[in-house]
Amino acid sequence: MKLFKKVRERRLLTWLISAVILFVVIAVLAPQQLPIVIYKLSLVLLAAVIGYHLDRALFPYASPGSYLSPSKQRQQYRRLSSHPIPKRINA
Repeated sequence: MKLFKKVRERRLLTWLISAVILFVVIAVLAPQQLPIVIYKLSLVLLAAVIGYHLDRALFPYASPGSYLSPSKQRQQYRRLSSHPIPKRINA
């Protein structure tokens, strides 16, 4: 259902239309290649799912939203913004 919601928001609409057009072009020009295209697409999707789950398992605290607590984020921003930018020395 989330996919349909995103499509309705028109973020992925152009990609969906282009994928359907390319699939139809393959079906018209080389119908014998359709099972191969579906197989290769399923391999790519399977690799993406495995990669996602490996990433989440190996680095559970590495999501950008949970890197620092909000107070630590403010402290880090203040600390970084208080440093002057060093001048470059041309060599």
